[in-house]
Amino acid sequence: MIRKILLISFAGLLFASVLLQLPFLSVLDNKFYDSLFYFRGPLQDTSKTVVIVAIDEASLQKTGAWPWKRSVLAGLIEKIKQGAPKVIGVDLLLDLPARGKDADLEDGRLAEVLAVAPPCVLPVVVREQTAGRTQETLFKPLDIFLNGRTLTAAANIESDPADKITREFKVLYGSIPSFALAVCLEYLDGPVKDFNIPVRDQRALINYKCAKVDAFSASDVLEPFFDPGFFFKGKIVLLGRTDLASKDFVNTPVPAGRIFETLPMAGIELWKEIIDMILGRNFLYGLPPFFVFLIAACLSAVICGLTLRSNRAGAAVVSACIGLCGFSFYYLFLKKDIVLPLLYLVTVCSVSYLFSFLYNFIVFQREKRKITAAFKSYISPHVLQDILSKKIDLSVGGKRKTLTMLFADIKSFTVFSDTHGPEEVLNFLKAFFAEMNKIIIERNGIIDKLLGDGILAFFGDFTDADTHAYDAVRAAIEMQQRIPDLQKRLGFDFQIRIGVHTGAVDVGNIGSAEHLDYTVIGRNVNLAQRLEANCEPGKVLISDATYQMVKEKVEIADTRQIPLKGFVDPVKVCTVRGLKIQ
Repeated sequence: MIRKILLISFAGLLFASVLLQLPFLSVLDNKFYDSLFYFRGPLQDTSKTVVIVAIDEASLQKTGAWPWKRSVLAGLIEKIKQGAPKVIGVDLLLDLPARGKDADLEDGRLAEVLAVAPPCVLPVVVREQTAGRTQETLFKPLDIFLNGRTLTAAANIESDPADKITREFKVLYGSIPSFALAVCLEYLDGPVKDFNIPVRDQRALINYKCAKVDAFSASDVLEPFFDPGFFFKGKIVLLGRTDLASKDFVNTPVPAGRIFETLPMAGIELWKEIIDMILGRNFLYGLPPFFVFLIAACLSAVICGLTLRSNRAGAAVVSACIGLCGFSFYYLFLKKDIVLPLLYLVTVCSVSYLFSFLYNFIVFQREKRKITAAFKSYISPHVLQDILSKKIDLSVGGKRKTLTMLFADIKSFTVFSDTHGPEEVLNFLKAFFAEMNKIIIERNGIIDKLLGDGILAFFGDFTDADTHAYDAVRAAIEMQQRIPDLQKRLGFDFQIRIGVHTGAVDVGNIGSAEHLDYTVIGRNVNLAQRLEANCEPGKVLISDATYQMVKEKVEIADTRQIPLKGFVDPVKVCTVRGLKIQ
């Protein structure tokens, strides 16, 4: 059993891993993840460390359409630097030179401002190579803007290919830090390892606060009345575009109001979310892959083990396991910031149950065919159906039950077989057994053995009714009534003796795993055989134990006590006359 559980569990784990590679399941997995933010709701922004200066619609209307002159941008950055922030993140691509007759002066003016403290972080876009190294693309700042006070960082924003939603960011691109990490490094002036960012393949989940992101309009910052020292001193200032024409927006799992509906976010707002998360150490944690596999393996083994014992128990436990996974999924996120791979665990549970159920079905069908082949010639169809519905175990073993045994034997068959050829003997037995077996089976009996010229049958197994004694006696009477017709058809004058007895016997599969015989054994089986041996030809002899169970329906010719071989005390017996007229 343990080996079967392990094999089915392993197959379930393997198949679940393959199944989750399907695109629609990846989308479903993402939907489960996004629902976490919906049920958690927005988090309050308490740090106030990061502020945004947005080049928004109002700024463009007041200052002019984008791109602005470099001198205007320089004036904006200069005004921000007057407030003495710790670091400025400029999320604007400065990869092309200014245009016009004063282009050099314009770029020079911006370069002078960037060279003054505090430092600025400028974006570059990098492309990963297969060897794990990175290669800068054309999107990088002009050399004139790169000086001792200017840093560069990767501003790549990656989205999930399944649904184009950004749920994680890459911390490092080779030796190049991400834009958010570079700003944090400059702000805290510490090495990367001090941040302890939980990463997998250099990627970390983004813990969106899902709250409204406030920003200063660039046009307001440029106003003479604006005091940059009051708002920016010692802080991180992020400068970027939020106008719709910029198309610098990313899809996020931030809920739009209804579950599974999400809001886009400006790129500069995304960087604020990530920087707030890093500085506040408010990370989302995934379980280690080995630990996830261990949980999945345990769930699979439990489900397989119980399902192999009972499909109904398996259905109950798989429902409980899926419910537990769902509860843990939301609880761990809301309370511990841990993200559980819900769809993987649910898929493992479902596949493990399905595989175990299919295994049970295949085994049941095999057992059904085995039982049908073994018993179809010996028991009635509805009794066989009872056996199949109860899934009788065909392994070695049995139990003690009160049954009624019937022994039938042809009188002087040895003389008959000695005086006739083998073909006549075999044809005779074939016809005899066909008629007798049919009667026994019609009366819910089970043919135990064909003993040369005799029959051992028993009644009452696989049924709950206490009619087995009556069924056996009635079968015996009908067997005797069928003999005259057989005599005419076969052309032989013969008679049979029948003994019937009711008592406790051991019934079940007797033998070895290689050769089993479903039979009855015990003292009461021997007693039934002794009754047959002491019966008059053409009669039915029953024990008093059987008579007490059928006396309301059966007439007897006599009652007497007779000694039987192997039994110390005489046994009370009755000769059956027939059935009472109802």
